Amino acid sequence: MADYPLPYAQYAESLKAGKLKGLKCGGCGAMFATPRIVCTSCGAPGKLQPHEFQGAGTVQTWTFVRVPPLRYQAKQNYVIGVVKLQEGPSVMGILQVEAEKVIQGMRVQLAPVMFENEVQMGFKAA
Repeated sequence: MADYPLPYAQYAESLKAGKLKGLKCGGCGAMFATPRIVCTSCGAPGKLQPHEFQGAGTVQTWTFVRVPPLRYQAKQNYVIGVVKLQEGPSVMGILQVEAEKVIQGMRVQLAPVMFENEVQMGFKAA
């Protein structure tokens, strides 16, 4: 089995440190903000290289979570959204903004959230 170019543990540690590490394909140039083993754009094996994103982006869509999944029962009434990163990929994360203040196209910056000793993708208003 091939080695992961960005193991999840390394990804999570960088997120805890406030940095968003992802991958860039040396074959087609596609970028991914989450770990994977092969480029899902061109399928080239062994072409993915670690890449650090700036963490800036814009809100594409969002929802207000009033009834969380069982795993997150302790965390209620939060906003989760899809953010298109400045470099291109889209990611989902917790928006640390009051629900009434979120608007499409709003500029945000990476701000990871810790929840029950686990790092979560998060963003705050830029």
